[in-house]
Amino acid sequence: MNLPSTLAEDLRSITQQTRQDISSMLTSHFTVSLSGQPVVATTREANLPVRYKKAVAQEFAFVNSTGPGKNRDPDVRRLVRGHVVRDTTRRKRLQREREASSSEDILSSSSQSSGGEAFDRGGSISLNAEQAAVAISRKYLSAPIFPTQGMDPHPHLSPYLYRITALGDAMYPLVSSFRVNPISPVAWFDCALRDEALFHALLYITCVYADLITGTAENQEAIEHGGKSITLIKQRIDRVFLNGTKSVHEFVEENIRAVSCLAITEAIKGNTEGWRIHMSGLKQMVELKGGLTKMEVGIQLKLHRADLLGALDFIEMPFFDEGNSLPDVPSRYEEPPEERGEGMAALLNTLPISDVLHDALAYMHSLSVIVSRILASKAICSGAQQVSWQKHAAALRYSLLRGLGKCDSQDEEKRVLDETLRIGALLYVQATPQEFPFSAVGPAKLIARLKELVLGIQMRNEKEASLVIWLLFMGGISVRKGEDKVWFVAQLEKLTARLSVLEWELVSRRLETLWWVGPVHEKPCKTLWNKVVALRMVGNMHGSFSQSSL
Repeated sequence: MNLPSTLAEDLRSITQQTRQDISSMLTSHFTVSLSGQPVVATTREANLPVRYKKAVAQEFAFVNSTGPGKNRDPDVRRLVRGHVVRDTTRRKRLQREREASSSEDILSSSSQSSGGEAFDRGGSISLNAEQAAVAISRKYLSAPIFPTQGMDPHPHLSPYLYRITALGDAMYPLVSSFRVNPISPVAWFDCALRDEALFHALLYITCVYADLITGTAENQEAIEHGGKSITLIKQRIDRVFLNGTKSVHEFVEENIRAVSCLAITEAIKGNTEGWRIHMSGLKQMVELKGGLTKMEVGIQLKLHRADLLGALDFIEMPFFDEGNSLPDVPSRYEEPPEERGEGMAALLNTLPISDVLHDALAYMHSLSVIVSRILASKAICSGAQQVSWQKHAAALRYSLLRGLGKCDSQDEEKRVLDETLRIGALLYVQATPQEFPFSAVGPAKLIARLKELVLGIQMRNEKEASLVIWLLFMGGISVRKGEDKVWFVAQLEKLTARLSVLEWELVSRRLETLWWVGPVHEKPCKTLWNKVVALRMVGNMHGSFSQSSL
């Protein structure tokens, strides 16, 4: 799409309908998000420690700063030392007050959850009060102030600045698997300091995420930040489409980061309509810019993140599935021999699945091998390598999501197997980089569908039985607590007992022949297996008790 080069041509190319579409999107979301509550432009300072200024008489004195000596100017040296000591004591006292105030706020909000546990609205997350307090307080409330590194010129802003960086990393903990995250919120920090709408959007998403993992309802502070960001974006729309004071290119560059954060926030909250509204606006902005390929790589990955998070949680069609500059999923003939895996190739060749799904699953195995090498290596991957991995993972997700539930085979067995494998693969790809660890809906819809389908897969040999075990493990580690977790544990107990696979070593050996990254999946799968063993012991004890009663 060739964009006009002059401001007059820019304005002529943008119709009044486009302006109304984008403006109405933001307005409708404003109604959905804020529920009619007024927006206050100022931030709430009730959560910040109150500093009372004492009426202290200030003392001034001239000091010899050019040639002070040990035995020269003793009175001045005493004055300077006293000033330094008082300032150090003051800073330590303020730090203690800040930490105490923050810890009390988190503990009080966590203790309000019923039964000592915090549940999200979708029922897919469950943290007790202690876990929630530790997750927040250790991560950003009790940590040293950042980025001022001890120098605190704006003490009231420091908690907000640190929340953007530290809590943002907690939302996307790629660092735990890949040591560095090239598109973390820290990478957007400088942009946020120059863009007020983005600054409030980042504070909005971190407030919502903190409320989510502590089990509290959306607070007034989150509403204010979200409303302020939307108001600023609407004002910019008016400046472009009504006043013509800025070009379309500048409008897109200014707002696409902030709107992508708003879209991710609505997906995290489980607000399907809000996510759709923002993604539609992003789609129009990308088209005004000339396509995703015209964006810098960080923005491209951010848009894919917002797109896939909502599409997977809500089982919706993604907005950037086509023309997204992502790599194509290679065919089985293009896959490097060292990454193909003979056991995997033999399994895929025996399954009655389409060529497209065959290629996607083989591609997923290659990515698993690459991730395993990354984690086994002592070298830290470069930013380019991280970007490459994230692009390939996004391409795989789009490929799996594109055909979900759309198998056109007349054979019921093939349709069930196709959809079940796609769901299991999506859960696996989502769990591998440990991205999007918490959201209101999460994989609940995928889990529900997996429960309906997985037991319908035919197990004619050991390889197919291992495949069902793998699917049950992927479902079991993706769900947090509740009846779904119990269901997967019970099915694993029945199936492994039938196959006489009663030891973890035997189970892990089967899992490792499929899609597996040891440092990522070993611990959660072993924890799930311990629950299976505990259930089996309870069943054996109950059986022994029944026989003794007879």
